[in-house]
Amino acid sequence: MQSLRPIPGRRLPDRHFMRFSLFRGRARPWSWLGRPDEKESAASELGPYGRCRTEVKITSAAGIIQRPGGSGGARRWLDSARRGFGLFLSAVLITLPLAAASGLIEPLQQATLASTVVGRIQRVLVKEGDVVKAGQVLVELEQDLESLEVERRRLVAENKSEIEIARERAALLEKEWQATAKLREATRSVSQEELDKKQIEYKLARAEAAQLEVREQIEVLEYKIAQSQLDRRLIRAPNDGVITRVHAQPGEISEVRQPLVAMVNASSCYFVANLEPAVAGRLKTGGTARVRIDTVGSGSPFEATGTVDSMSPVVDSASGLRRVKILLPNRDGRITPGVVSKLVDP
Repeated sequence: MQSLRPIPGRRLPDRHFMRFSLFRGRARPWSWLGRPDEKESAASELGPYGRCRTEVKITSAAGIIQRPGGSGGARRWLDSARRGFGLFLSAVLITLPLAAASGLIEPLQQATLASTVVGRIQRVLVKEGDVVKAGQVLVELEQDLESLEVERRRLVAENKSEIEIARERAALLEKEWQATAKLREATRSVSQEELDKKQIEYKLARAEAAQLEVREQIEVLEYKIAQSQLDRRLIRAPNDGVITRVHAQPGEISEVRQPLVAMVNASSCYFVANLEPAVAGRLKTGGTARVRIDTVGSGSPFEATGTVDSMSPVVDSASGLRRVKILLPNRDGRITPGVVSKLVDP
């Protein structure tokens, strides 16, 4: 290997570690890495689908670009390295076929539950590891006053005596008004003034009954509101799952949005990874993919087949990667959320 020497008079910008990308036989600058005070950096990596990223190791005490001996500059040196397709000039060539295809296993659903009202915690009905069903009560806040209010509103809403009396009175006055009208028409023994009086009494009774009907509807709504206020003091599971963390303790004051219980639904899991565009391009939404999954403990890694659930329509400008989610069935519970796994090369 030839010794390195500085190019006279040529200095680096603020970030002095330069990465080059060899793709389809062309070399181009990739990015600046490191700081001027860094003494050396190394790296080269070969992508899995014909793309070679090469990071050039630079040893410099004065922050000056270095190259092999001889004339021709850095460009001639890069062209030579590209034609050889193997770069061993103060750099290490590392081939990682699927390093960019590593990702994490995430549960199908995960939630941290909190209360929407302030109250003292009365009971905690679950512990970590418990399997729960959707709608199951996990934590109870004190609810004595709310329970009494619900009972009071229920009694008021169920009391129909006043409205029934008003309806009967209106019906009776209607009959008297109609009978008076027929009598006047037949015998003329009833004055028009008396007939009008009967009509007004009937209309007033009917209006009173209508007001009572509206009030009855309001009482029913108030009863439902009281029930809702009571239900807000019960923290329920939003879906089937497993309790992963219990923060609540009996006797504590629960503030609004304070975490009380965390749970996950791992009946299915997602493999989530940020892939090179070349790797992501070999997948299709709705298609199948295989994932090699690590196990927790002494178990051996295993492969699982899943469905490509979604693919980001854009490539992240900062990392140059594309986000992919693969849905994996997990009815037997072998897949543990949180482990690092790898996409198997299709």
